[in-house]
Amino acid sequence: MNEEIRYREVTPKELQVLQRDAGTVVLDVLPPDRFERCRIPGAVNACVYQVVFSELVAVAAPDKDATVVVCGAAGESGRDEAALDAAGKLERLGYADVRVLPGGVRAWVDAGLPPEGSAPETLEDFGAPSLPPDGEYPVLPEESVVRWLGRNANNEHVGSVSLADGMLRVRGGRLAGNVVVDMRSLKNENLTDPDLRAMLLAHLASDDFFWTERFPEAVFELAGDVVPDSTYAAQPNVDLRGKFSLRGMTRELVVPATVAALGSDRLAIEAHFDLDRTLWGAKYGSGRLYRFLGMHLVYDKVGIQLRLVAGAPAPKDGS
Repeated sequence: MNEEIRYREVTPKELQVLQRDAGTVVLDVLPPDRFERCRIPGAVNACVYQVVFSELVAVAAPDKDATVVVCGAAGESGRDEAALDAAGKLERLGYADVRVLPGGVRAWVDAGLPPEGSAPETLEDFGAPSLPPDGEYPVLPEESVVRWLGRNANNEHVGSVSLADGMLRVRGGRLAGNVVVDMRSLKNENLTDPDLRAMLLAHLASDDFFWTERFPEAVFELAGDVVPDSTYAAQPNVDLRGKFSLRGMTRELVVPATVAALGSDRLAIEAHFDLDRTLWGAKYGSGRLYRFLGMHLVYDKVGIQLRLVAGAPAPKDGS
């Protein structure tokens, strides 16, 4: 059941009037780095995304009888969910007069009122998903991970496989390059019996599945793709399109992914998808191809979780 949060809305002009009362608290509930760069003049900060929000509020607004005006930012839906969440928390903490400025500092600026901060011009672009500058970004195998999940009706196995090499290229907002997977590095993480684990890995390495002795690498050749400007953070913002070679077979592959810059010289790609192993010749136990499998039935699709990091290596501790 969804809880309906009750609150009083104020406009920017009404907030200006309220601020004449020294007891009014304007509470910005966005992260501290956003607050430092761009905020409503006179606001104080307590990030609603932090688990210590109640402790931060106790410092920022110690008087529970004071008027507290909450400011966040409108999301993709147009609702200021951060402010609504904070208003509900404040209400439950015992604050008597909680109000909301819908849209926060964006509404303030739209009303013709100046913000303050170290970079108020970053009102819109702060935290926007983006690619790093044009250039070549070597894949960092030690910071990347590929996890797999194989399933049947009675069981599942999980593990990982390492990247061997790769290069990503950014040109004019487009992403291309290649990623090389070391298929000989297959690992299992759920079997505790070393003999069973070794048996499973030997089977996966055999010609029943990935035939790693003959085909030690898998390669994804990535064609250029454009990261849409309109996509909001934390959802897939690009379809990675290219050709994937596995077990000596090459097929087209499209992977929904989230691509983001990590500073000015690194990027990360996150993706979660199912790969139909049988399309690349790993046919063992496929109910689509064989009959009367019994306990040997293995689902065709392998779950893949990918985190790929490319660019300059992360600095080591103490460096």
